[in-house]
Amino acid sequence: MIRLSQNKNYGNLDYLGDRDLAIWMSWPNNAFHIATSSYNGDDWNRNGWFAAEGDILEKWMWIYLGYSWSQKKFTAFIRYDDKERMISWDGVNHYIPHKLYVDVGKDKFHSPYKGLVKELYVDVGAGAFRQAKFEDLHKNPISTALLADADVNNPRPNALYEVEAPLDDVRNVQEYSFSFYFRYSHFVPEARGVSWQRGNWLGIAGITETGDYNPTGWGDRALALFNWPWNTKTAYHFTTYNNPSNGNQYQDIDYDYTKEFDGSWNFIYFGYSNTEKRVFAFVRFGKTDRVASLNWNGIVHNLPPRLLKFVVGRSSGVYNMNGRYSSIKFNYKRGAFIGDENTILNSYLTNNPRPQT
Repeated sequence: MIRLSQNKNYGNLDYLGDRDLAIWMSWPNNAFHIATSSYNGDDWNRNGWFAAEGDILEKWMWIYLGYSWSQKKFTAFIRYDDKERMISWDGVNHYIPHKLYVDVGKDKFHSPYKGLVKELYVDVGAGAFRQAKFEDLHKNPISTALLADADVNNPRPNALYEVEAPLDDVRNVQEYSFSFYFRYSHFVPEARGVSWQRGNWLGIAGITETGDYNPTGWGDRALALFNWPWNTKTAYHFTTYNNPSNGNQYQDIDYDYTKEFDGSWNFIYFGYSNTEKRVFAFVRFGKTDRVASLNWNGIVHNLPPRLLKFVVGRSSGVYNMNGRYSSIKFNYKRGAFIGDENTILNSYLTNNPRPQT
């Protein structure tokens, strides 16, 4: 009857977003089949049935399907004659959409619907998800807009950067850091299924003394940031080195991937001070405003380094992160190191506001 998908060339259930909101009519079973998809571990497919009593499949009926990202909730509602049926699921996690496609009365994997449809509304945005009475749902659609092929977000597909500190500056380096806002996207610049996130180390950014922040030799990972494969844990992986004891010293900041990852502008700071022999990492999650930080004491780096290079996104042996960066800063001058949460929150972020798009 209707399928709303985030994927133009959707599979039946090959990728998340293939069936975000879907309802089919089953004549052999005399029932409605309702489904959505969710990235909850291996629970990709939520589905249920409404029995169609009597000859209802031959009559006019009114159908509502809705989803709320903030509430993580899916609701389906059907009214026919004087009867109402509703099904609701909590803990449903959809990707943040960039495009929406709606098929009405047809489906690549099922026979077309033979009947009539009228008063079709596709509502997007605040107010689209409702759990009200039929009278309110039926009479008060918020819009008639259909985002059939509207690209809500169109960043440059390869927004990756590399920059080296001048050698004259490198000779006097005593501290350095990088910071930026990062918003992961399952769709930009290339659609990735959740299996991609589960099975791969992803490189976010790093400062290196050798030119590549992925290997684990001395100075490779002066300050390097990765994303754990989700089949191990959901966390940002902050790494540094301590000369001469450990070429890959690390700590993690865990996140809730249902609320703090996809579509969330997260602010990240990572810095080193030779004077204090200390490394400090900081994350503020955009969707929840939660703050987390890490601290290493007694860290010794090679100073002056022979090279100080900042790389965003790309590193050997790991994949790029999907998503967008904003307000990227690489600092190796006095004041580059900030070693506490309050200074970042009260001063640094004041001059680096969160992106609005």
